[in-house]
Amino acid sequence: MTKTSPSPQAGDDDFGTQRTVRRSRLFFVFPVIAIATFALNLIWEVARRNMDQRLLMSWPFKFSIVDTSTTANILALATGLLIARLQYARVLRPVIGFAIDDADALFKPDSDRWRFWLYNAGSGTAVVERFEYYVRFRGDSDAGQLDRDHSGNWVPLAVINDQLRSRGLKDGEDYFLRWSTKGAPVPSASGYVAWFTIRGLAELERFDVRIQVVDGLGDIHERTFPFMHRLPSVTEDAIKAYRSRDSLA
Repeated sequence: MTKTSPSPQAGDDDFGTQRTVRRSRLFFVFPVIAIATFALNLIWEVARRNMDQRLLMSWPFKFSIVDTSTTANILALATGLLIARLQYARVLRPVIGFAIDDADALFKPDSDRWRFWLYNAGSGTAVVERFEYYVRFRGDSDAGQLDRDHSGNWVPLAVINDQLRSRGLKDGEDYFLRWSTKGAPVPSASGYVAWFTIRGLAELERFDVRIQVVDGLGDIHERTFPFMHRLPSVTEDAIKAYRSRDSLA
C-alpha cells in the first residue's frame, strides 16, 4: 500500500526532527526489565503480608524470593539509577545538524556548485550506524509517494550512484557523494558530505538523506534531511532558470 511521502511540503520545518529509534539493551532495556520484575515482586510480597497465616503455608502463597523491605530497597535503587541514566543520556545525546552553502559560502545567485555539510553539535560522541539516501527524479510519477514499509526505497551510496548515473549525471562533474561507512565518527566541525551542480540539482525532485548514529551509551538516534526542500532561495531560482532553458533547447 502506498502512503504519503516522508519528504516535507515547502515550509515544513518540523520534518526530519532528530529522534531516538532504539535504546541500548544493556543500559536501558535490561534495567527496565529488572525494575518491572522487582515491582511485581514487591506487589506480591505486600499482598502476602496481608494474608491469613494459614494461607501462607500452602502453595502458591508460600512462594517468596526476596522479602518486602529488601525488594523495596532494591527497587528504589534501580529506579534511581535508571533516572540518572536517562539524565546522563540527555547530556550525551548527539545533535546532528546539516548545512548547505555554495563554494565560497557567500550564497551567490550565479554559484554553480552547492555543498552539503553534516556535523554533531551535541556534547557526546556520534558514530555512524547507517547512512542512506532516497532519490526521485524530475518527472517520476512516484516522486511524491513512498511506501514506508518497503525499506528498499532507502539505498546506500553504491546504489544511489547508479541511480544518478542513470539520469546522465557524472560523478565528480555534476555531483559528488562522500562515502560514510558504519563506524565512522560524526565530527563536531562540519564534515563535507556531498556537492551538486545546478545541472545535477535540476534533475532531482527529491534527495533525502537519512543517518543513524550511536551515542556513548549505545542509544541509536536518527535524523532525515530533505536536501531539495532545504535549498537556499537563490539555488531554487537557479534551478528554475536552468529547467526553463533546458525545456526551450
